[in-house]
Amino acid sequence: MTDPGDFTLVLPFRLSSVWTLDTTSIDAFEIQGLPASIHGNGDFRFVVESIPTNESASELCVRLRHALLWTSLKLDVGILASPRYQGVPADGPDGLDEDSLLPESILPAPSRLFIKVSHPVPQNPAIDSAEFIGAVLEFFDKVRKPIEYRGFELAIELYSDVQFERSAANRFLTLMTVLEALSDQRIRGSEFREVIQRWQGELDSIMCASASEINSMKSALVQLRRESIGKSVADLVALHCNSEKVTWDPSLYSLRNKLIHGRGRPDLSRPLAHLEQVVRLTLIGIIQAAAIQAN
Repeated sequence: MTDPGDFTLVLPFRLSSVWTLDTTSIDAFEIQGLPASIHGNGDFRFVVESIPTNESASELCVRLRHALLWTSLKLDVGILASPRYQGVPADGPDGLDEDSLLPESILPAPSRLFIKVSHPVPQNPAIDSAEFIGAVLEFFDKVRKPIEYRGFELAIELYSDVQFERSAANRFLTLMTVLEALSDQRIRGSEFREVIQRWQGELDSIMCASASEINSMKSALVQLRRESIGKSVADLVALHCNSEKVTWDPSLYSLRNKLIHGRGRPDLSRPLAHLEQVVRLTLIGIIQAAAIQAN
């Protein structure tokens, strides 16, 4: 039992019915000098003990979720993770009390983490415990603080969810949204902005249009002050997708627009496979960049 005032972080997770993880083979390990362990069989708990304050527990939660993303990317195994974790005080009369360790905010239905079966299913669908723990520890060793990258928290949530989407269209659109969340629509150059400002002024001289129509056109012109989403996504991938064999294909964003605006239902098998690789390698690149910056 930890001393009063200490915090214990408990992350419940569950593997799919096919995959297994032998927790008995996991030796004692530490995360940032704190005792850590994984317990269970079917329903698991990732436990980090003796965290000094609630603030440090909350930060550790974020970093551990980022580490689980890295583990997912490195082992190429889908992990569905909640975007919110809390530090849990271990000051009850019985120490690690189930009611205090697993409040609703920490364990939503049906569970916190899932590992999806990859394709094809291996003959022995067991996750190597040493590789699993090794990937988590590698992240903590290389990345010393929570990753602060625009849209990263939302990207984690979306990327986790997409592993469990059955519809190819849903998977495609969710993966594209991951890239959109991470991209940065930069302001266009001064010459473009001056032209747009002039157009906005000219709209006031249109006498036959209603005020609502004019305001709507002005709002559309405001959007033109920034680069297009398609270009910002292309720049993001070019910066972080560290692979000569996997590059951005502009037709992927055009396909996204066709799907959303109902222009037919094209075959998504090849575009989806390509987009999955692009998103995976882009996320890996962002994490690797954070590791380089940390050192």
